[in-house]
Amino acid sequence: MSFKILLFLVLSSSSLFSQTDKKLITSHTEKRVVYSDSSKIKVYHNTGKSTLEDTKVAFYINGDFISNASILKTINPKKIKSLSVEKDSITINDDLYIGKIFINLVDGYQPKLISLKDFIGTHLELNDLPQIFQLDETILNVKSDDFLIDEHFIMVVSVEEIKTSEENVSVNLIRLITKTEENIKRGNTIILK
Repeated sequence: MSFKILLFLVLSSSSLFSQTDKKLITSHTEKRVVYSDSSKIKVYHNTGKSTLEDTKVAFYINGDFISNASILKTINPKKIKSLSVEKDSITINDDLYIGKIFINLVDGYQPKLISLKDFIGTHLELNDLPQIFQLDETILNVKSDDFLIDEHFIMVVSVEEIKTSEENVSVNLIRLITKTEENIKRGNTIILK
């Protein structure tokens, strides 16, 4: 629940920072699709663009500046004590940020921030195949050296070699499962066959 609140606050705060793209603004007013067993197929084309990642907002965790928003995808929402937003612009290392989001974590919790590339290098021995990353149910379209995660919030890492249909090329699908309540419950469920 607190993760949903955090995500809502971050997304709503990023929209407060002067979104001018008419496509982004109108997408919020589109009619909601209601699905049923007789629904027609709805096709979505994901352009890979995220308003959260396209909007430069300075993030601070326990007062420390974090250069990108990717950490929000793997920080444990139960460890968030407070969140505040400031609309003041700030320049850090010649980069202009149009606002600041301060995340204070519960006393005694220190996230272990690590790039996805370093995390994979620490925990896995991989072949030279191309890599596709999946975080819970989401495929990540990111550079592994730029994407930050909280290593303490990762529960399972699995690697599956997948053969593509063309030219018999294989890729490594690297799945990271976080320690959400749902994932922990699913992980502890015993299925008898």
